[in-house]
Amino acid sequence: MVMDLTGEIKRPRAWRKLTLAASGVDAEEAAGALAYELGVTVEVLNGGEVAVWLAEDDPRAIEGAAGIIPSLFPGATARVARSETVEDADWLARWKKSIVPLPIGQRLVIVPPWLPAPEDEHRIPLIIEPGMAFGTGHHATTALCLEMMESLRPKTMLDAGCGAGPLAIAAVKLGAARAVAFDNDPIAVQVARENVTLNAVEERVTVINAEPDAISGVYDLVAANLFLGLIERYAPLLMGWLAPGGALIVSGLKDGQWRAALAALEQNGLSLRERRERDGWSAMRLGVR
Repeated sequence: MVMDLTGEIKRPRAWRKLTLAASGVDAEEAAGALAYELGVTVEVLNGGEVAVWLAEDDPRAIEGAAGIIPSLFPGATARVARSETVEDADWLARWKKSIVPLPIGQRLVIVPPWLPAPEDEHRIPLIIEPGMAFGTGHHATTALCLEMMESLRPKTMLDAGCGAGPLAIAAVKLGAARAVAFDNDPIAVQVARENVTLNAVEERVTVINAEPDAISGVYDLVAANLFLGLIERYAPLLMGWLAPGGALIVSGLKDGQWRAALAALEQNGLSLRERRERDGWSAMRLGVR
């Protein structure tokens, strides 16, 4: 990625698509780790391979992508199975063909900006441009978070690792007065800010490019759609961001990983209130003991 003199991020003309073949680690978990560590978009392909989308002008990330997996998952291996160049316009065209309106829970529907919102007065549209951001709302982990949020009434909300920003946008559309969203990927932050504008919630949602330890304040609702390693690493921060009586929603947990995540969170004074599963993924809502 490149920044001009105004600080705006310029989209590259082409992307390097690296397809990684990994063993000794779940493909979905590996994809989540790569998205966080490199600040890039990833896909899990049929057959368990992971595609990593890197800017052509980012040689360090290109060279280091395969090495991330064994460094984070002892005993795992990864190699580059294929490498190809894809023009930016072609990448976006692929996304536009694959994304359709998606009802979530009882009150929400995620809609791409190039399609009209379904005519349903009982559903609140979340207009989400996928761009090159991880986390558009179409994955089970995000849907589970959104469903849990429907029944909550927070005044303030923090979205940790916001991706394209659907959770923060949903929070204010469901009634929160203010939401703060942050991500360590500047492209995700740019896309999230664009989505905030598309939904006309600029006065209530702030999007920040930052690492977790740079975030301060307390919030009635904290949402962290990450993966197990990060939830364990940042459990003290997640607890610290919660206002008295607040709720924490964590997601991105594959198969039985929720048990390890719960153990880390319980060690920091939180207790389980609700757990939901879908397509082999779990999300939990927790509160202070």
